[in-house]
Amino acid sequence: MSISKAFTCAPPTRHELMQSFTGPEIAALLEEGCIIASGHPFSEELQRQIQQMPIFMHSSTAYHHWIAGVYLITGVKEDERQIAWHVEDEELLLLSRQRLGDSLGMWYRGKRLNLAAAGALAGIAPGDLREAFANLHAPCTLVLEKGEANCGDDHITAVNLTRPIPAPKPALVAQAIERVAQAFPKAAPQKVELTHFIGGPCDEDEVVTCIVLGGTGRGWTVVEKLEDSIKLATSRAFRRHPAQGDVSGGQTVRLQGLKARPDLNGELGVALKFSVDSGRWLVRLRNGDGKHVKPANLFGLQGAHGRVYVFWGDARWSRAQLLGEIARGHWGLCRASVADVTVEVRARRQEVDSRLVFAPVTEMTEDFLREMNFAHAGAMVVRAEQREADEEEDGIGRDRSESLLSDAGTMEDAAAAAAAATAAVRDATTSSSSASSPPRAPPADDSALRGARATNADDAPAITADDAPAMEDAENGATGAAHSEGVSLGGGAGADGGAVSASESVGEEAGARAGVGGHTARHHAMSTGARDVDLEALDG
Repeated sequence: MSISKAFTCAPPTRHELMQSFTGPEIAALLEEGCIIASGHPFSEELQRQIQQMPIFMHSSTAYHHWIAGVYLITGVKEDERQIAWHVEDEELLLLSRQRLGDSLGMWYRGKRLNLAAAGALAGIAPGDLREAFANLHAPCTLVLEKGEANCGDDHITAVNLTRPIPAPKPALVAQAIERVAQAFPKAAPQKVELTHFIGGPCDEDEVVTCIVLGGTGRGWTVVEKLEDSIKLATSRAFRRHPAQGDVSGGQTVRLQGLKARPDLNGELGVALKFSVDSGRWLVRLRNGDGKHVKPANLFGLQGAHGRVYVFWGDARWSRAQLLGEIARGHWGLCRASVADVTVEVRARRQEVDSRLVFAPVTEMTEDFLREMNFAHAGAMVVRAEQREADEEEDGIGRDRSESLLSDAGTMEDAAAAAAAATAAVRDATTSSSSASSPPRAPPADDSALRGARATNADDAPAITADDAPAMEDAENGATGAAHSEGVSLGGGAGADGGAVSASESVGEEAGARAGVGGHTARHHAMSTGARDVDLEALDG
């Protein structure tokens, strides 16, 4: 006699399933102010596939967006549960009734959408919805509502920091500068340094977002509109006080002449804000630390008149979609720092290399990446054994229980990793008809996510006067925006450059969770612990 028993719990969502492959530490890095960068093996595989394409397809493929890409996450937005559907005529209304059927619902992209008591049906009781829908006349607006909210449907937008281009529409840029110049007759928006980038495959012909260097949070501000970004950069670069020296807000600076901390001489950072009371600049260093430094101990570099990065297009994912690509080994993640937006463009991929953490090798890992990880783990074991043999020959014997350092940490760890990789390769070989398969490249576009880019209205200063006090008010208004000026640092600085804390630290737990492999355990991982930024006052 067979006994069947119904399941008492719901199956995992796609988001939960993908997170089980990446681990919660990596999943937690899908937030504003973090970096997602393509892994070197993934970039090499895409490059290989481009070379196999006919030449006429090389310029049209979306793979160029992902090869050696370094994407800064600029927005994470909850999915809107309701979709408005405007029905123009009776024929379309009839088709709508047929599509929704007696259940008043439909499936779209794996999601169940139900007719809601909203729009033309606002105020209708659930029991009367079917009859009211049958008696409806066009034109009208129907509202379809998704089922239970799921964070896996969150929209994630990011921009690529590695593909600079000439201004695609110089006339549009010139018009934006001119409008700012009219609002700031005493300022010089024409001198703001504008660097244009191909931000991603979505809406490449439009300015999707901008990044303005400076501010009292991370060291940059995300602004949606070009004109507002030029306005903010002009405000930050405006010389308000003689005591601030030859340094402007948003400018890259080099520390010099420090006697109490000579180890910091030569360090680069970004000048965030000048405090009249203390006579010092708040400087964000490349490692994320904040320092109060006298103007005499700062040497100004790039960005003396303000800096704006202008992104034409961006990349968009749902949270579950991006986790799936991370689980397959395509992308590594880390928290962004000032260094990522100030270092030379050609060095940005290398800048994040040592900080990226990748998903562990699992059933989701691409076959070509899994085999590469297996070969790497096996090589580590051989090196560890050879090192021990060499030391014994040299008379440097060790207790066998003592851990033997290797590239992966210990010989025991490397051996365990090699065994795990061997099993993974064996499983993949028996479960697929071919030894390897090409990677599934990220989609070039996703029309369902076109409305996902973040709107940062609070970042744009409302500057209407033509003198310094009005610009001061505008800057204070912009730096008060929680989105851009300190949320990620766990307690933003005030207008006077007060205490700032960062939520970033290098931990071992995430690295251990990630396992070994080409780009996994060899890189530092970010833990969830917080450390206070040292805002010591530095004297020359």
